[in-house]
Amino acid sequence: MLRVFATRARGLAVGLAGLALAAPGAAADRPVAAPPRASFTVVPPGPVGERARVELRLAVRNDSPRTRSYRVAFYLDRFEVGRRIAECTVEAAAGEWALTRAWWPAAGHAGRRLLRYRVEGEGAVRSGAERIEVLRAGGAAPPLLAGAWIEPGAVLQTCRGKDAAETERNVRRSVDAMAALGMRTLIVAYVEAWGTFYFPSSVEFHDAEAKKMSRGRDCPFDVIGTLLSQADRHDMRVMLGVGRSGDTNLLWEFDKPGWAARNAAALAIARRVVGDLWSLYGRHRSFYGWYSTHEMNDLARSSAYLDPLADFCHALSPDRPFLAAPAGTPIITREGLAASKVDIFAYQDAVGTGYVPHVYTWQPERRIAMLDTLFREYADLHRGSGKHLWADLEVWEMDGKSGYSSAYPAAFSRVRRQIAIESRYAEALTAYAWHGYLQAPGGRGVSADPRAVRLYEAYREYVRSVRAGRAAQRAQKAISSR
Repeated sequence: MLRVFATRARGLAVGLAGLALAAPGAAADRPVAAPPRASFTVVPPGPVGERARVELRLAVRNDSPRTRSYRVAFYLDRFEVGRRIAECTVEAAAGEWALTRAWWPAAGHAGRRLLRYRVEGEGAVRSGAERIEVLRAGGAAPPLLAGAWIEPGAVLQTCRGKDAAETERNVRRSVDAMAALGMRTLIVAYVEAWGTFYFPSSVEFHDAEAKKMSRGRDCPFDVIGTLLSQADRHDMRVMLGVGRSGDTNLLWEFDKPGWAARNAAALAIARRVVGDLWSLYGRHRSFYGWYSTHEMNDLARSSAYLDPLADFCHALSPDRPFLAAPAGTPIITREGLAASKVDIFAYQDAVGTGYVPHVYTWQPERRIAMLDTLFREYADLHRGSGKHLWADLEVWEMDGKSGYSSAYPAAFSRVRRQIAIESRYAEALTAYAWHGYLQAPGGRGVSADPRAVRLYEAYREYVRSVRAGRAAQRAQKAISSR
């Protein structure tokens, strides 16, 4: 029997109680009265390698006026005793969520699989499933990019059309291009930045960085809603970045006077933005979780911001993971990692600037020479922590002639080496970033950098060769077993 963790998510302050939504697509086994509401999330969503330990996260909502117990079980492919992964009983107080977690080792399960759940309570039953692809891989992850980061500002630059309808078509085509490469996870780097909202929010505040009022009602185009709806069509998963506001150095200037007040103000804005996002888009099947836009380095000190925000997001639906992307020289301990409310740490590989401790060298090779050691150390820190280790793999570079600016697409020969190293240790590789750096040929919108087209085409051929090679291995194994 696998270890199963059951916890409660406490309710939010008055005003957000109505935002807790049932998992999109969850279906009851049979017509019964008021089956328990449930939300089911698999981390990572795949594809994964056989060395992966996949987390199954089930949130059960008790909408009754008294405490209830629920029997939860997880299964592989079919609802059969021999296929049961784990089971437990979880208790949820009135009006609260209960979170159940289990871990499934993917070893020996190569192929397309279904991870299923079944929850019973008060004579009612609800069940559902998530699909996942397991690939044979020598490392922790398949040597493929499982997803990509999206900067909404770059979306509007590269997908801009003559009118809103054409811009929308171009944005949707860009998501189609990601799906065509087998990418399943999209991480939106921010939903508002530099005084601009990228979704029609009711929030407004003074953006100190942009030196102006940032108003959601002035949103020029709903990038977030368009991305989510197109991701729904491809069964993709989207994480939304929150907390940009106007204080980009928040998690770097702890010793400056007034930091506690700055932190409280940033959290207040982030919570309002999260509430709007959830009420507007929470029913999208592709809505997977959250990302802290404020970049962190020192986890212990950054937890004063990260933990309250993660708690707030988890209270909406505790199965949805919360992600942070540590900078190139993270200060993290095993104890701090285990205690953190963050679920996923996507470590920046910092290759784009050739970063070595505290210096941008503008020579990517210098950072690549460090990657194996760094990611081995990250993997050692994560062992037994219950936290997920992903890679934030940079597919761009800079020459440094104008400082930290003027990024351009990297050659795939370099990106391929990053993939080879980081896939040994991280359970998912995500490319930073898509728009402006990877461009499908024939894409509409602003003329693409030809280097971005070349990177897309080279990676597409690489994906085809990797998958063809694995298909040949499966065929040969089948022949050998006859």
